[in-house]
Amino acid sequence: MQPEVMQAVQDWLANAQEDIETAALAEAATPPKRRAAVYHAQQATEKALKAYLTLHDRLFDLTHRLPLLLDCA
Repeated sequence: MQPEVMQAVQDWLANAQEDIETAALAEAATPPKRRAAVYHAQQATEKALKAYLTLHDRLFDLTHRLPLLLDCA
């Protein structure tokens, strides 16, 4: 695998991890910020899926719509 592809995968996963951590902080807030937590959970899912697609050399549009990304898998 080419180094730039692996770097792109690592970048997507690092960004997904940051969104997971942000979602956890939002949920742990007093009072919980559930809309923010759900938003960041969706963002983490999206970025992890983009990492998968990048790793498997699948083309995808830069979209936030998970069903469209899943269709690329």
